[in-house]
Amino acid sequence: MSKDYIKENDPIIQIKVLAGTKLSKLGSIQYSEHLKSPTEMIESWIETHFNKSQKYQAKLSKIRQQQEEQEKKEVEQQVEFVQSLNQRTEKKRQKRLLTIQQRKERAKELNSRSIEIQRKVKETQFETLKQSQVRQQIDRQASINLDKKIDQLKQQFSEQLQQQSQIYQEKQQKAVQIKQECDLNKQIVAKLQLLKTERNSEPHSNNNNKQSKVDLWSVRLPQLLHKKEEVQQQEYNNNLVYVVNKFRRVSMYKSIKSAHSQEDLTQKQQMQRERYSSKQEYFQHRGEQVQVKLKKKDEHLQSLQLKKQNDLENKFSKIKNQIEENETRHEHIQKQYQEKLIQQLNKEISKHKYNLSLIKQRDKAVEDLKFLRQFDKSKSSSSLTKIQK
Repeated sequence: MSKDYIKENDPIIQIKVLAGTKLSKLGSIQYSEHLKSPTEMIESWIETHFNKSQKYQAKLSKIRQQQEEQEKKEVEQQVEFVQSLNQRTEKKRQKRLLTIQQRKERAKELNSRSIEIQRKVKETQFETLKQSQVRQQIDRQASINLDKKIDQLKQQFSEQLQQQSQIYQEKQQKAVQIKQECDLNKQIVAKLQLLKTERNSEPHSNNNNKQSKVDLWSVRLPQLLHKKEEVQQQEYNNNLVYVVNKFRRVSMYKSIKSAHSQEDLTQKQQMQRERYSSKQEYFQHRGEQVQVKLKKKDEHLQSLQLKKQNDLENKFSKIKNQIEENETRHEHIQKQYQEKLIQQLNKEISKHKYNLSLIKQRDKAVEDLKFLRQFDKSKSSSSLTKIQK
């Protein structure tokens, strides 16, 4: 409120100004016109302005009541505003806490899923390793069984060869025995011929019958022995040819059979090795592919986990920064609101003080007017007494 406005609208100041003008006029009236009483005019003016001052006081009281009501309303509004602001901030805080909790739960779920995937990957790796070990064991057992079969076949072949060699040795021993018998027969024939020559050289003392018998046996016995020797030699030769041919046939058959069996074994071994090598290459290639896939999955999972952790950290940092900004804003708003309240209170206090000073000035002006009225009454009564005298 400006001072000019206060001077124009304040009734107390107007009363003082009018009182000063009236008092200045009173002197001229008292000197010029003694019959007219200015006190009546002042009293009427005071009554009118007193009524106006009462109305003004009533208005002031109404204005004060309105101001008090307005202040109460403002205080209530401020309290409501603070409560609503607190409620909003609490709701926002609860929402943020809920979102943070939900994000934490999602992060936990994602972490549990990644752990489950890693567990499954490890299980698959363990299963593949177990299957490869089982396959290796099966292949090892198959190779062992094949080696056993080869050893059995070799043993059978060696046993058969040993049996054939025993048969050949037995037949060879028989042939040697036959040859020894032939040699013995030859020795007997030689001895008989020696005996014959010895007998021929001896003197002819025996009878002619005995000589004829001896000559007969000496002639027939060599023939018989020679025939027997020829028969035995023929039998020996036949047996020897038979044994040699049979041994050749058996050896050829065994060599052919051994060659065929060796070829079959080599072919089987080669096929088994090729099959084993192809299976081994296939499983190695499959294992390498699985390891590459698992490595890629692990890298992908690690990158996803790192990305999610970074995203969560960024989100948490953003949320923390936003919470700090909101807290600073809330503190700044509270400070501004408190400053405004303090300013409003200072204004109201200054207004109240100014109104009190105006009321005091009004009371003082009223007392001054009462004193002037009494002074004017006493002066007018003294002037009337002088006139009567």
